[in-house]
Amino acid sequence: MALVTDKQAWVIGGALLVGGYLVYRARNMLNPANPGNVVNQTVNGVGQAVSGDTDWTLGGWLYEVTHPGEGYGLNPETAPLWWRLQNPEHYSRDTIMDGL
Repeated sequence: MALVTDKQAWVIGGALLVGGYLVYRARNMLNPANPGNVVNQTVNGVGQAVSGDTDWTLGGWLYEVTHPGEGYGLNPETAPLWWRLQNPEHYSRDTIMDGL
């Protein structure tokens, strides 16, 4: 007596092929080293929507927070409002208030 019938073997084989194909296609979507993975795209998309900066990335934001003064080069035209408020010594009152 066989463990599986011919029909069951075809179903199992087909499921394995489809599953293998889906894993093959999805391998980069969850790869943390791939900048195009689902989590990275989601976090960056939300950050870009909230900040209004189309070049916003989580890694860039973390660098700027941990290295104040380096990320924006003290340029009042590109520095975000939160950075200008934390570093008022680099800006005139008018420059800081432009973001409000």
